[in-house]
Amino acid sequence: MEPSNPFSDLDFLSETPDDDCQPLLYKGQKNNGVPLAKQPVFGPASFVQPSAPEPETSDHDWVKIQQEQLLFWEKQKNQKVEQKEQKKPVASGLGLEFLGLQPESDPQSDFLLALKLQQEEEERTRNLKRKEEEDSRMALLMYEQEKRRSHAAIIDEDEALAKQLQEEEERKTRKQRDLNQKNDELSKLFTEEEERIRRKEEIEKQDAEIARRLFEEEQRNKKREELEERDRDIARRIQLEEKKRKDRKIQEERDAEIARKLYEEEKDLEKKQEMERKMSIKQAEADRKLSKLMAEKQELERKLREVENSVVLQPGPVITLADVEYPNYWDYQNHPIQRFNVAKNSSEWYRVSGQFIQGLPQSTITKIQRIQNQTIWMWYFLKRKQLQSSAQNGHNERMMFHGSLVGAYDIIIKEGFDHRVAKLTGAYGAGVYFASQSSTSSGYVVPEGRWSKQYLMLLCRVSCGDIGPGSSGLRRPPNKPGRLNQLYSSVGNGDGSVVVIFDNYQAYPEYLITYKQGMF
Repeated sequence: MEPSNPFSDLDFLSETPDDDCQPLLYKGQKNNGVPLAKQPVFGPASFVQPSAPEPETSDHDWVKIQQEQLLFWEKQKNQKVEQKEQKKPVASGLGLEFLGLQPESDPQSDFLLALKLQQEEEERTRNLKRKEEEDSRMALLMYEQEKRRSHAAIIDEDEALAKQLQEEEERKTRKQRDLNQKNDELSKLFTEEEERIRRKEEIEKQDAEIARRLFEEEQRNKKREELEERDRDIARRIQLEEKKRKDRKIQEERDAEIARKLYEEEKDLEKKQEMERKMSIKQAEADRKLSKLMAEKQELERKLREVENSVVLQPGPVITLADVEYPNYWDYQNHPIQRFNVAKNSSEWYRVSGQFIQGLPQSTITKIQRIQNQTIWMWYFLKRKQLQSSAQNGHNERMMFHGSLVGAYDIIIKEGFDHRVAKLTGAYGAGVYFASQSSTSSGYVVPEGRWSKQYLMLLCRVSCGDIGPGSSGLRRPPNKPGRLNQLYSSVGNGDGSVVVIFDNYQAYPEYLITYKQGMF
């Protein structure tokens, strides 16, 4: 952008300059096709070289240069004015001939005329000087305005360039974004193609596996048909052999029938002898059972006498066999000793299983059998009655667990507990041990067989009475402190979780629990 010359409209610039004076050259203006300096320059041609542009300067320096040039230019103009004044004719008497006038003889008129001309010339000089000053100020003002316009144009150009750069950056950003999007799409397509190829390979593998299995199935079918054909052939041979065997059997039966008839006659005699022998054995068995019953009766009478003696020592109600009461939830018995399965989901099942699961929550109960032994119950009932009246805490009956070997359960159910087989090395004595938690008794339980996962455990009624302290080596409960003639009813570990009895009839095996360890 080339600014216009602010001095082109001035009157004094319209005059033809001298050889040693150049007109005003402005920023960006060309002289003879060669650009000058970027700021206005005033003065003679030797002051500004049009062939070589001056270096850029600051605004302050350019103002200073402009002022100096304006002063120089004003001085040049004043010199030109003075030169022109010197060339004009002098207003005198002699100068009137130069003007084509005839001089008058009156010198006063000549003086007045010369004075008037001199005043007009001075006035014209002042007006010219004042006009030049106004033109200089106007030129300076126009230069400042043009400078501001140039600065604004540069700012606009910078803003346009910045905007263009921003648009270019946005275009590059959009292009990069589009490129990234295309790359993502290509990557997605490539991933989908790889997935499709992988699925195709998997399908081909599956097809190959199916073909292999079909081939193997055909081979198995072929072998199966061959085996079936062989089996049919064997079956036909077996039928032939069976027919021959039947024929032989018919013949043998005929021979046997003849032999049987001969044998029956001999057998009848032997049967008679065998019947006589069996009758004698049955009679001997009946005599043995009778003697056993008599012995049990005598033992019962002896126990009753002991109970009566103990009752006499400690006053209380008299206990007789007529006082025996059997549980009302027992089933009808056609034999003195029987086992009955407890129905699942019944209140009796939940009562027994609930106490068992508290100690072994990871176990599964498969069967619960109620034991109904009338003889053992009778002895337990009498002992419980006796403890109710003699013990300080009453009979103190508890439902406790007992674990033992598999073969011992049948003996306990039939004969009851026997403390005589207990070991003296027990922690609380040589008695029968019971635990309130099934987990404690499970440590003494073994499975039914070598490869079996079934376990058995008894849930018993135990009349604990007064529980004393136990110790290893005891064969009976210790004496109560301060009472030499009174013994504890049982012993334990102190918190009641383990109880040991030394009287076989002080506990009754009521339930036989079959369970598996673990939930499955």
